[in-house]
Amino acid sequence: MNTPSAQIYSFIYKCHTQKGYPLPVSQEELAKLTQTFPNHFLTFTASHKSVIVAVIIAVRVAPHVLYLFLSDYDNAYAAFSPIILLTQCLYEHCQQEDCQILDLGTSLDHLGNEKESLSRFKRNLGARECMKITYRCEI
Repeated sequence: MNTPSAQIYSFIYKCHTQKGYPLPVSQEELAKLTQTFPNHFLTFTASHKSVIVAVIIAVRVAPHVLYLFLSDYDNAYAAFSPIILLTQCLYEHCQQEDCQILDLGTSLDHLGNEKESLSRFKRNLGARECMKITYRCEI
């Protein structure tokens, strides 16, 4: 699936809310982004008996860079590590599409504080940490 549906957004919203995290983008904003850049957004889902248990929305930000934009999983399936399965799918997609960088994003909480557990999770997947440079236009 290339563009996230309302069902996908609702799933991520529910999971984030249960964990106490706000979403960085509204459903309307995500819809506008995916309509404006339809070939740049990819949605990966893991399901059990037709029920979504995990989702990753990735963005092709450059020809050789895929960025993990949004992801979450149903806590009831945490023991099965569905995000690891989907990350493997992302990795395989990158290999097939000659994508040289799979950016798993920052390891910060919604307040901008480092989440060591998330950093450790990504390192255990084989990810490497790097400096994030942010540019802002202030008027």
